[in-house]
Amino acid sequence: MPDELIVDSDYCWKNVPGGRNVFGAITQYAAPWVDCGKVAKSEMTTCAIPTGSAIGIDMPPDAPMPLPGAKSGSPFDDYIAAERDLEHVGLSPETAAWLLQHLGAADANSV
Repeated sequence: MPDELIVDSDYCWKNVPGGRNVFGAITQYAAPWVDCGKVAKSEMTTCAIPTGSAIGIDMPPDAPMPLPGAKSGSPFDDYIAAERDLEHVGLSPETAAWLLQHLGAADANSV
């Protein structure tokens, strides 16, 4: 096992728009319990999946999200991005309303 593992990136994933997760906090807590040493510094909450990547846009993860139909390169005709970062797979009221408008509400008899 190496004495030290350093992860280097061109991006600060803490500030990348997208779903948030607590993988850093879990890693920092769990590492000593599984004999992997101590995590010296960890971002407790960080981006799980950048929004652009989640909808298939080839763009830097910290770039502003292009509007739908703005020749973004997305394979989707339409999409919505929350105005603030949420926990991974979390829905804002605006996103939930958009989904219901575009997909329709579930039939209570079919659930």
